[in-house]
Amino acid sequence: MLFSLLYMVLRAVLGLTLAGEARDREAEILVLRHQVDPQVQELVIRMAKENPRWGYMRIQGECLKLGIRVGASTIKRLLLREGLGPAPRRDGPSWSEFLRSQATGIIACDFFTVETMFLRRFYVLFFMEIATGKLHVMPSTRKPRRRFRKPASAQPHLLRSRQA
Repeated sequence: MLFSLLYMVLRAVLGLTLAGEARDREAEILVLRHQVDPQVQELVIRMAKENPRWGYMRIQGECLKLGIRVGASTIKRLLLREGLGPAPRRDGPSWSEFLRSQATGIIACDFFTVETMFLRRFYVLFFMEIATGKLHVMPSTRKPRRRFRKPASAQPHLLRSRQA
């Protein structure tokens, strides 16, 4: 494959030909793209028409399941040639709109360590309400075991962050 590609480029640039090759073939346009089988073209177009919400990547994945390797850009080119654009955007909010609407129910959590000047390590667990910015800091401990985690979730200490 690499040799044939190299030969095609050299033939186009330098006009090289193999012995016995007809001179009129040199006038052919150099096409480096892989030609897609007509049956694969029909299948891709049929998939796009029967499943209008499928995008290029979905069609590529379905073809791969059938053992057909075809690139998403090739699928895009085939569909545009047939007048079929990309799959329509699904109705509903964007990801950021969804997160904003759900912010009242989202709580972030982190578990970190604090080193003291006496070289002691304390473990701290806290929760933060995304909508209000309130911090729920649990009691810190030097040895985080089950005893630490269970009461910590029952008795939060409320603080307010600067973001709220």
